[in-house]
Parts: sequence; structure tokens; C-alpha cells
Amino acid sequence: MLTQAVDAQQLLVDVQLDIQDGNDKDAKVLAADLTRTANAARDASGTMTDWSDGNPTVVAIASLMDLASRAGTEYQSWFADDKRAALRRAKDLRHQNDAQVPEANADLAALADKGISCQDTPLELEAPG
Repeated sequence: MLTQAVDAQQLLVDVQLDIQDGNDKDAKVLAADLTRTANAARDASGTMTDWSDGNPTVVAIASLMDLASRAGTEYQSWFADDKRAALRRAKDLRHQNDAQVPEANADLAALADKGISCQDTPLELEAPG
């Protein structure tokens, strides 16, 4: 789940950067990847067993992934229909996600302090800014 969440957060950043750079073709592909990856991370968080130390982190990540998935869907809608409202909604969702990243990272840092690790995946999520 964490690897997918880290990937989804990076995709959320990359979609917006590609749009800003005029790389709509790449951004469109990344938006679809964002939706798939965020959905997979969110779904995986729902299958995790009850874990008292990690529950707040799992809930925080699931919330971020819900926002990321919805943003990906709005980006895809914008590419399909060229409606500025969809792009505004995607940016609003991205900003909501950004505001929640520090809390999720604090929860992840608390787990790291307890000795929890995730192989080659850092216990930190990128904020989309």
C-alpha cells in the first residue's frame, strides 16, 4: 500500500507539472495512472488488519488516496471535455491533498521512530504543492 501511495503522490505532482509545461499528452497518461494507482492504494488500505499503532497512518493515507483518485478523475475529465471547471476541481483536490500530507508524514515518521520500515520505500509522501 505504501509504495502505491508514494507513487500516487508523485503522479499527482507530475500531472500538474506536465500540464504547466504544455505536455498534455504525457499528463493525460499520468492522470490515468494516478487514478489507477491511488485507487489501488486506497483499496489496499481497506484490507489492512487492525493495527493500533498504524491505524491513524492508514486512515490518513486512505484519505490522501481518495483525494488523489478524485483529482485524477477530474484531470481525465478535463482532457476528455476541455472544461475548465474540471481542471479547477482537480487543482482544488490537489490542494486539499497537499494540506493533509504533513499530518500523514508525521504519522509515518512516528512509525519509523518505532522501527517500522518498508523495504526500499521511504516513509514519506511527497506534497503536491
